[in-house]
Amino acid sequence: MPTEEEQKARVAEWEAKLVGKRLEDDVTDKQQDTPAQAASSDDAAEKKDDTEDSNKEKQQESSVVEVVKLSGLPQPVRVIKPGSRVTRDLRPNRMNVVCDENGLILKIGFY
Repeated sequence: MPTEEEQKARVAEWEAKLVGKRLEDDVTDKQQDTPAQAASSDDAAEKKDDTEDSNKEKQQESSVVEVVKLSGLPQPVRVIKPGSRVTRDLRPNRMNVVCDENGLILKIGFY
């Protein structure tokens, strides 16, 4: 188990790298939509329009706020957003990334 000083140094290092940036879940995003799901229906067309609008918004946000990919963070990692349920198990090697509802990183911890 790391000492308190080592833990504080590790948190400070990662907070300097990540706090204030937007976290993008590139792992889950790749798994959500497959070509088979994109049927030629009105719902699929609506979804495409919504996705394009969402992508434009993400591009605008990313031009203002730097984006960090979830896949680029050390494993194990746990993302904690408002309303997320979390277990109380202590795992000092697990990075906990606390975000707001828009994915903006607010805090880093190892617990």
